[in-house]
Amino acid sequence: MKDKRYSRYKRDDILTQLVLYQNKLKVQVIKQSMVGYSLSLIRLDTSERLRCIILTKSSDWYRYSLNCSVWEHDITAIACATHDSCVPVPVLAMDDFMWYTSEKINPLFGRPGRPLGVSPDPEPGKLTLVS
Repeated sequence: MKDKRYSRYKRDDILTQLVLYQNKLKVQVIKQSMVGYSLSLIRLDTSERLRCIILTKSSDWYRYSLNCSVWEHDITAIACATHDSCVPVPVLAMDDFMWYTSEKINPLFGRPGRPLGVSPDPEPGKLTLVS
């Protein structure tokens, strides 16, 4: 999914990829669990059952106000094309076939207060460029 990074995906494309690449993603989609754009799946590496919402990017969590407690949804994870935001649930990013824990952002989008391409050196107060 790297060819269309970030904004050109549709939710249906992500759903299709999720079903097609279940083995590579180490998930099992629960049959007949789809309601709207949410579904249940099992993470095969942790045996955890999750209720996932399909989003084009993880920042849509805030666009659709899923962070508001008034909705009382049962969403416990996000499956998206690109993980680009800090969210309170685990994220399965289809562009790099990785799970991110809650409150962790894809390093591609950087960390607050640190320019991209710069990492801390073991020596305090010194930064080193990385390739």
